[in-house]
Amino acid sequence: MDIQVVNEYVYTGLSFTVPKNTLFIFTARAFYNNSEPLGISITSSDSSYSKSTVIENNEKYPTTLTSIYDRSAEEVTHYIWAKYKSVGKNKIGIWGTVIK
Repeated sequence: MDIQVVNEYVYTGLSFTVPKNTLFIFTARAFYNNSEPLGISITSSDSSYSKSTVIENNEKYPTTLTSIYDRSAEEVTHYIWAKYKSVGKNKIGIWGTVIK
């Protein structure tokens, strides 16, 4: 991810979809490569970041979120946003397990 906006959340281009009736356990992390990460969020939108779209957020170092999404009656897509202290290229990672 090439960070061009600092001190505010930007969409990382990463998303995940949880199929219906599936348990999903995952971890998302904003790494420190060229810039210090200030936060990472999971939202319900890839086009706007607001209090109403945030599902989970972490603004502590290390900027890592681990979450469990319980079985839902319908498929759900979530989006990863990150906030960095300065511009630069950084790595964002998602790891997960799906259980049907």
